[in-house]
Amino acid sequence: MPGITAWVGIEKIENAKAGSNVYISATVGGVGIIAGQLAKVKGCRVVGSVGSDDKVKLLKEECGYDDASNYRVEINYDAALTKFGQKEKGFGTY
Repeated sequence: MPGITAWVGIEKIENAKAGSNVYISATVGGVGIIAGQLAKVKGCRVVGSVGSDDKVKLLKEECGYDDASNYRVEINYDAALTKFGQKEKGFGTY
């Protein structure tokens, strides 16, 4: 089920295109981890939000995410978007 849910979100609901920005919350959950991988395969810029520094490292080093943040450390959403360089551009998918 998580794979189908992730696929529907990326392919059918958002129809993410190469070069678009995708932000995934709860990124290392069953759906989030697959959704991020599907978006990367499509050529999207993928940013994830997780609850520990170890998970940030996992996303960036093992899963190939473009960036990730620990929501327990970065509690200012505007600052996090500025860090990711997306405050002005926005994310196509959340």
